[in-house]
Amino acid sequence: MGSKVDLTVITNEKAGVPSVPIEAVHYQKQPYIYKFTKKGYVDKHYITKGLKAEGKQEIIKGPSVGDVILLKPDVVVKNHSNFITPIQFEEVKVATYKNSPLGKK
Repeated sequence: MGSKVDLTVITNEKAGVPSVPIEAVHYQKQPYIYKFTKKGYVDKHYITKGLKAEGKQEIIKGPSVGDVILLKPDVVVKNHSNFITPIQFEEVKVATYKNSPLGKK
């Protein structure tokens, strides 16, 4: 007589830690990712990796939760590339409006 058993051994586990998809991590001498900055640039950021599981790579040191990470950096020509033009708001002055064709009646 014999018995069959399915067994899973978990040696390490972390919950609620910052992580990125594995394909977002790139390598030269050190692992790095590309991150969007608030000013519209795509910058290279070196990271310290943690555990890897189920297609995710834990980030011990690097970008924070909520940062926007670029998965396919093929569109990035070089580090600190201008990816988007950030919107710059300024206050409209009455004099500017009065002197424009829109302000004349």
